[in-house]
Amino acid sequence: MKKFVLILGIASSMFLISCSNAESNQATDESDVQETNEEAHEIATSEEQLRVHGDLIVDALDKADFDQLATFVHPEKGIRFSPYVFIEEEEQLVFEAEQVRAFSNDDEVYDWGTEDGTGDTIQLTPNAYYNDYIYIRDFIESNEVLVNDIEARGNMLMNVEEVYPEASFVSYYVPGTDVELDWANLILAFEEVNGDWYLVGIIVDRWTT
Repeated sequence: MKKFVLILGIASSMFLISCSNAESNQATDESDVQETNEEAHEIATSEEQLRVHGDLIVDALDKADFDQLATFVHPEKGIRFSPYVFIEEEEQLVFEAEQVRAFSNDDEVYDWGTEDGTGDTIQLTPNAYYNDYIYIRDFIESNEVLVNDIEARGNMLMNVEEVYPEASFVSYYVPGTDVELDWANLILAFEEVNGDWYLVGIIVDRWTT
């Protein structure tokens, strides 16, 4: 009889341990699922915020509204304008928000980098650079807007992610017309500051020879 009671006790203990382990495993699985869901939500929320910011910036560019554009400029790093996807860090200027705000009335000629093909220095006022190298297509009409999925569209080497390793990106692609190879891809580089996104770079990928 004692032997039977002992066996019954051992069996009961093993059953309780098994149930406890099962509950523990279930709790762990549920915790992992919850953590994965939270991470996915954070990514989705982040991408939604980036898209909203990107759309507002493209709207400002479409209207040449430099006051509005300036509100998105990174408060510490400023913003670099790059005419191509191969960024010349040492040659391309970085502007602070107040400088961008004054672009409409700024008649100073700046060196913006090197012209592809000729090797000449791009020397233009901010307004002229905007017209010739930034808003070269109606990016506001883009039907291909990508978040954190940038790629070189043409034959030029791209170093955007190397120059901005901490950035997130929103790009607006406009295909070429039937007559010309005039496709263009506007790339906005953002970095996060205190939970909000600020511009550190505006890059334009375009057809080059």
